[in-house]
Amino acid sequence: NITNKPDNPDIDVEKDGIIQTTANQEIKYDFTIKNTGNVPLKDFTWYDYLPTDYVTATKLVTGTYNQDLNYAVYYKTNKKDYRLLRDNLNTQTNNYIDFSNLELEADEYVTEFKAEFGKVDVGFSSVEKPQLFVKVKASVKEDDTFTNKTKVEGYHKTYYVFDEDDHTTKVYEKKLEVKNIEKYYGNKSNLTKAIDNINFDVNKGEFVGIMGASGSGKTTLLNCISTIDRVTAGHIIINGEDITKLKGNNLNKFRREELGFIFQDFNLLDTLTAYENIALALTIQKVKANEIDRRVNEIAEKLGIKEILKKYPYQVSGGQKQRIASARAIITNPKLILADEPTGALDSKAARQLLENFELLNQKMNATILMVTHDAFTASYANRILFIKDGKIFNELVKGNDTRKQFFE
Repeated sequence: NITNKPDNPDIDVEKDGIIQTTANQEIKYDFTIKNTGNVPLKDFTWYDYLPTDYVTATKLVTGTYNQDLNYAVYYKTNKKDYRLLRDNLNTQTNNYIDFSNLELEADEYVTEFKAEFGKVDVGFSSVEKPQLFVKVKASVKEDDTFTNKTKVEGYHKTYYVFDEDDHTTKVYEKKLEVKNIEKYYGNKSNLTKAIDNINFDVNKGEFVGIMGASGSGKTTLLNCISTIDRVTAGHIIINGEDITKLKGNNLNKFRREELGFIFQDFNLLDTLTAYENIALALTIQKVKANEIDRRVNEIAEKLGIKEILKKYPYQVSGGQKQRIASARAIITNPKLILADEPTGALDSKAARQLLENFELLNQKMNATILMVTHDAFTASYANRILFIKDGKIFNELVKGNDTRKQFFE
């Protein structure tokens, strides 16, 4: 990134941020900006280029730095070249810029901005990271990807120095939205608040665990999401359908077609073969026989149980029963798979087999899974863990790039 470097000039920009999002979300990018070379640089400028087909700029926090400088921020739109946004800003203070306050013409929007620092000395670096916030447009589609492009540049004598860093974000479909739900039991004289204003989302293809001690409200929460119980207040939206408004046959149809359940003890029917257990859900939905056969064989192949399809549950191992039950849960292509303490009644070997099976469903078949557990080892197989206490979510852990073992520890 250096045209010529006899005096070892060098600059660097590092960026991280959200790697997945959904429509209508505000997301944030964090930056580290610095001159890492051995010489001062002039005309030091930070540029940022917005993926305007997918996002609109909402606000910018320009950060603080270890040198005392004045600088200016400019913005460019789809209709006009760079114009001054703010000047006489100081690097010792966080400066907040609200893009929504700009006076823009109809159909005009910000496409780029730059911060001009002038001359920076050796070792110039951001102390508090600059932050860019953008709003994802409602028009994005599932699996869209967009890239935020950033560049820092400067000059030493006749030598141009620059560094670039891109960050790509993928759009996911929301499968579950839990909004301000509450659940009360009892009456006015003896009222118990089992769920207290809980909010969270689960995106398509996520494997989310909910952890909490006995009596924390986690099973009540799952029962409300699974339509076994009804909320006192709030909304639960699965695949765009507000299930708190469904009743009677509509609710039964939704539960049958949109949800998959995995139980501790498998709940396989002993009088039916593995094939028949898996096919039962499709038979209830009146799927044609040739389509049932195709789908059962396809999922059995993926889960490695094709050779036992003609056997009865009492003729197969515990691990094979788990896979049959998992095949049954996913055969209808449910929008969400729910599991309540799935390893609670299993020994350690069987529990590990079941959790590895969950990983297979999630990673190879893109199943969206919500699992309740009190066990840290079980929860470590999830990509994200929500912690619940006294009916409230009080913490969240994200696996990120950690291995399962690192996440557990």
